[in-house]
Amino acid sequence: MAGIAGIKQNPLDLLRKSLDLRVLLVNHRAFLRRVQAEMLANSGIVYIEHRTGGIAAVEAPPPDIDLIMCGYDMPQGDGLWLLKKIRLAETAYRPDVPFIFVTDAAERWLISSAKNLDADGYILLPASRQKIDEVVQLAMRRARPVADIEQYEQTPIEPPPEPRRGQSPIAESGMTEGSADEPVTPAVADCFGQVRAGATLLPLHELVPDMVLGASLLSDKGAVLLPEGTLLDVNSVGRLREVSDAFGFDHVPIMAR
Repeated sequence: MAGIAGIKQNPLDLLRKSLDLRVLLVNHRAFLRRVQAEMLANSGIVYIEHRTGGIAAVEAPPPDIDLIMCGYDMPQGDGLWLLKKIRLAETAYRPDVPFIFVTDAAERWLISSAKNLDADGYILLPASRQKIDEVVQLAMRRARPVADIEQYEQTPIEPPPEPRRGQSPIAESGMTEGSADEPVTPAVADCFGQVRAGATLLPLHELVPDMVLGASLLSDKGAVLLPEGTLLDVNSVGRLREVSDAFGFDHVPIMAR
């Protein structure tokens, strides 16, 4: 992999030489800490500390940490809780210390809160050493954000409430709860591009292979993940269902073949 300024070296080796990178791994799962530590060590990182959760990281902070790599769902102080305390200058860490999430959680609200708290990277597990190297390099080269205390204070660190059992945002009949005669028209989620004329929004659970996608599925940065006109198969239907929570949609634009 090409390094900084096009030099063909591992970029983390260059970072270690110039920054003597000191990394803190925060995760309650020992196996994940060990795997991540081995990857970092293989990339030339020498100083690696471990903590089992957010509370331990706050109560026993290692000195002069340059980067924190942290899980999210930890019983003793989760990752958002820790990041928020750091950004609000309520810990011994620098408030602007680079902070990367390493987690298998991909809920849309979680990613949004991490962004609002100026997280420097978000690595979804499982991840390769190359991916971790790339995200670490970007985090260490990123300009430090200007603190927005009001934004930090207002950023939620708890998941939004779930609908009551038996209740859904759109009832099976197409009517809202308590409304007997006002049909609800589901909105197209922001993650879909321009909907082709004639397409209809179909509930996610009704998707089956051989349907045709009526709008492109887009990433947060606008990249096309699944193009309009795709003939859905078993794999693509499964993929849409897998990412629906992270992207925030429960209806999919479908058009006739």
